[in-house]
Amino acid sequence: MDSTANPHSDRQPVDLRPLRVLVVAHAVAGVGGMQQHNHDLVRGLVEAGHDVEVICPAGGGITPDLHGARWSLLDVRGNADARWAEAVVAAYEAADTRAVFDVVHSESGSALPLVRRGIATPITIMYHGNYLGLAKAHVRRAAEAPRTAAKEGWELGRLSWQCFRHGDVWAFRRCDAMVVSRQQLADTARSTLTPRQRVHVVPNGIDTAWNVGPCCTESRTVDDVGFIRAVVDEIKSEGCVDRTRVYATGFSMGGGMSHY
Repeated sequence: MDSTANPHSDRQPVDLRPLRVLVVAHAVAGVGGMQQHNHDLVRGLVEAGHDVEVICPAGGGITPDLHGARWSLLDVRGNADARWAEAVVAAYEAADTRAVFDVVHSESGSALPLVRRGIATPITIMYHGNYLGLAKAHVRRAAEAPRTAAKEGWELGRLSWQCFRHGDVWAFRRCDAMVVSRQQLADTARSTLTPRQRVHVVPNGIDTAWNVGPCCTESRTVDDVGFIRAVVDEIKSEGCVDRTRVYATGFSMGGGMSHY
């Protein structure tokens, strides 16, 4: 084909082969934005034809074959459980023995044990908050309400201890990262010492929110659904998109947006 007839002829072919994906998450049971995101992610990946396994705590009605994926249900309370690290590594090694993974998706720091182990599989991380953003929030609240200064100071100290005691805040700096809003981009990169080009931001709504009802935004007349459709149309116009395999998923408030 004449390259002048195809503006995308200079692009590298897109590898559309099915991937083997591992999702490591601690928020899967119950109701919430993180829970919704994890379920939407697993369901969408399976429907797209990928081979998906999940490592997460047991309970909450999660079954080993939910959404057509294979779930390794750990007998732990979550990633704060002292047994979490050992259990995650053991589950990963067992799953990777069945077939090698192409990529690991970490819900926040859930896959930290695998980073520490130095596994060869590429890891992506979906951040929901960052050290600098949370620290600034504690300082701001203390300044606005001095009577809470002692409590906010204690919480800031606890946060700092959790993030820095083992260098956890920097553990994912070599991984590709996703953040939930443009406002978190710079703080996440600085908090984690991750190069900016490796931190990717999803579309962000006005007022740092999506217009999905009366709870969350002052811009009631903003057509966020129309905006997302326009984004999809623009991406389609760039080529290399299978129009029958377009999916929506969201993290936190984006979990609600994906249902509108």
